[in-house]
Amino acid sequence: MKRLLLFTIAAMCIMSLSAPAFAASPLLPFAATGDLWVLDDNSGCVFAITPEQEVSVVIEPGDVISATGWTYFDFYDTGIAFDAAGAAYFAAKSDGLEYEESVIFKYENGALSILADSAAIMAVTNDPDGYCSIKGLAFGSDGALYANDDASEQVIKVCPETGDVSLFASNADLRAAATNNGVDESWVDLNSGIIGGPGGVIYTATDDSMNWEYPITGGVITYTSVNTIFSLGSAISPTVLVTEAPPYDSGNPFSDLDAFMTRGPDGFLYISDDSGAQDILRVDPDTGDVSVFLTEEVISQTMGMGYGPDLEGGIAFDGSGNFYVAEQNSGTILKFSQNRKSWSGVVWVAMSVFETLTGEEPVFDGGIAFVPVKVEEDEPEFIFHNNDGPLFCFVQTAGEKAASGGAAPMAFAVLLVLAAGLWLGLGNRK
Repeated sequence: MKRLLLFTIAAMCIMSLSAPAFAASPLLPFAATGDLWVLDDNSGCVFAITPEQEVSVVIEPGDVISATGWTYFDFYDTGIAFDAAGAAYFAAKSDGLEYEESVIFKYENGALSILADSAAIMAVTNDPDGYCSIKGLAFGSDGALYANDDASEQVIKVCPETGDVSLFASNADLRAAATNNGVDESWVDLNSGIIGGPGGVIYTATDDSMNWEYPITGGVITYTSVNTIFSLGSAISPTVLVTEAPPYDSGNPFSDLDAFMTRGPDGFLYISDDSGAQDILRVDPDTGDVSVFLTEEVISQTMGMGYGPDLEGGIAFDGSGNFYVAEQNSGTILKFSQNRKSWSGVVWVAMSVFETLTGEEPVFDGGIAFVPVKVEEDEPEFIFHNNDGPLFCFVQTAGEKAASGGAAPMAFAVLLVLAAGLWLGLGNRK
């Protein structure tokens, strides 16, 4: 009997150690987050906002100009993302032109460098007009950086260490997906909506109310009808991600997906519908079900400005599950927190705070992202022993708790203590 209990305890120890590995995902919001970084298209600054709402400029316009030699640049729809080590990646476009030069920057240990320049990007996109226009950045489950090129309407893949660029999803692939399903789609319009998913999937949205899911390993794109969210399924079982959005906008599906996309702690996709209803939508990546996460009314009430929002500035979750919106019309950062089943919002940082730093009203349409925070790992603890000799058991460390959310490993820990107590009690009855 004692051997059986010993086996049970050992098994639970292993499960408690294994649980965080299954629960944690590098593609969900980081388990612990620090500052929120925001791209300001008007001043050309990159702001950092602490959890205590203190705002500073971490990258100045002169830094970008010095690195590129440009005389002017913008952050319109360009995007920003962090890797797990805390390095920042963001894009910028030259001369304020929609289709000119784009570069992808890497900011690490206080130093700004060009990860991929326009020549490297155009070498793989082969845009006939000789332009590139990066819109949206996201990490995939393979650790690579992915971006939409709005000039060639293709998705590129960039190595975050070497800057090597390769073509991930071609324009021909995207157009063929429509044509193969009986829809005359002679062109696509990629924008800033791109995000990584588990199992080697990249989700990308188009301004034509289309959205594809594309596997990192390659595959076949499927397409059924216009005004839906689509999937680039695997070569084995291609699927449609979403077939129809709720009829909240006069019965029409998505009207304008020219906005940034993110993933929530629940694994769902979140994207703004930037015209019509001006809602923020929630998409189940498994079933394709779409629901309204935050309505235009709720967002407008939070702004308190007497007019509706412009949702192109960027959205993000922090490590505690709070939701943030960079609202362009009011020049504010909004924060939404969940109370039971409802969400309520506040103006987290007002426009005046940014104006004080730059002397200009901010224009938020370049994206936002949270800096990951490394959680200190605790040493495993020796917690049990009895007369027959030591019983070693590892308790959950702080890092594992943060990575997993704490719920599953804590349950294992409780079971472990109960089982150990039972075993010790039986041992003393001999």
